[in-house]
Amino acid sequence: MYRIINIIEFSPKYEYAGADDYSSTIHYWLNPKGEMIGVWKEDFGHLLGFNILKSHPEIIFEVWRPDYRAEKVYEHVFKNGLVHRSFPETSVKIQKGFLKKSCIYSPMMEEYLEKVISDQTRQTIVIVPAIFNAFSIRLLKKFENKTPFLGFHLLNNNYLFKKGPSTFNPLKYLHYRLISIQNKNYLRKFNCISVGHFEKSDELKKLCKCPVKFNQLGDDSELWNVEMTKEQARSELNLHAKRILLFSNRLVPEYHIDKILNSLKKFAGADFLCIFTSRGTAEYTDHLKKLVIQLHLEKNILFTGYIPVKDVKTYLTACDVFCTTPVQSAGSGAAISAILLERPVITTDSGLHAELLKKHNCGIILPPQDYKKWEEVFSYVIASDELKINLLDGQNITSFLSWEVCLKNWMETFRETIDNFNHSG
Repeated sequence: MYRIINIIEFSPKYEYAGADDYSSTIHYWLNPKGEMIGVWKEDFGHLLGFNILKSHPEIIFEVWRPDYRAEKVYEHVFKNGLVHRSFPETSVKIQKGFLKKSCIYSPMMEEYLEKVISDQTRQTIVIVPAIFNAFSIRLLKKFENKTPFLGFHLLNNNYLFKKGPSTFNPLKYLHYRLISIQNKNYLRKFNCISVGHFEKSDELKKLCKCPVKFNQLGDDSELWNVEMTKEQARSELNLHAKRILLFSNRLVPEYHIDKILNSLKKFAGADFLCIFTSRGTAEYTDHLKKLVIQLHLEKNILFTGYIPVKDVKTYLTACDVFCTTPVQSAGSGAAISAILLERPVITTDSGLHAELLKKHNCGIILPPQDYKKWEEVFSYVIASDELKINLLDGQNITSFLSWEVCLKNWMETFRETIDNFNHSG
């Protein structure tokens, strides 16, 4: 059967406030400096691996990632057989257009992969990001004819086209044109590409000249069934505001949290509460807390920090509307959970959830950087006695995002990746 190696191309976000809390990990080690090296179940590779092994225990599934705290290879085998390895991290230069870009990499990971590929007892499939990065470029260059490679991409599909901005500067034009050519040649080295969105998938097939398959993580719908009323959830959480808006995404600039706060400043003191149930870097979090004071929003903003899934469910049930505002999104898992809990969703036009809401004319779709429009929408939510936002039927989610369906799709993708590799030789 298969050996699947899922490579995460970035280190854990230790700089996030509270990320060193051992209780949020599923395993950890301490390096010689006493620093934690952690493993998180919420990471894509682990979520996929744990669920695949439930129905296909004959598969060997490994998750590899670089870690800037690791001075050696740290390995752990979970009870279900999933193997995690954290590798020492360094940086290398890759050519991007006319420029060389510094990217993280792990030569030791490359050495390990060479040993694994040389083992002919199982068919190895290497899953790497489809975006242009050092891991994908270097590993494909060295091993593309030795083992099947599956590129995966969870952000919007248009991110893979790399067309570059319009410019009248001839050097800039040639630079971006070269990036586009490099990207096309790079994508055509994959035996298959897995995407998490439907939009532009046919165009992507023409660009890549290989199978492009839709895959996502399961929605865990059994965890997100309605168990209490909004009033009961508010009572449990001791929340009393007339209108509650919930944000459950990372506190990072990419989600424009500071822009959200600025959009709310004119409503300071009104009977509403915005709750942010996540964490980010200490520096950005401190900046946001100072901004709350500066805008006189102390009574209207609550930062909970990291909270367990069961508590996220209670907060989602208690809110009047769920909001998410990324420029690029893999498809907010929290937004999907909100839909399953029959909450209206306000989102920027990014992510699988936004595709589904647009398709069924539900929710409210925000232009990604039209902050005047954001202010108008938040004004409507805060001031209206009765919100009229179409709800998306959860059946539109579970029909293709149940783990049963998702795992079937993933197994078909693995088979197609191997078949395409065998025929390409």
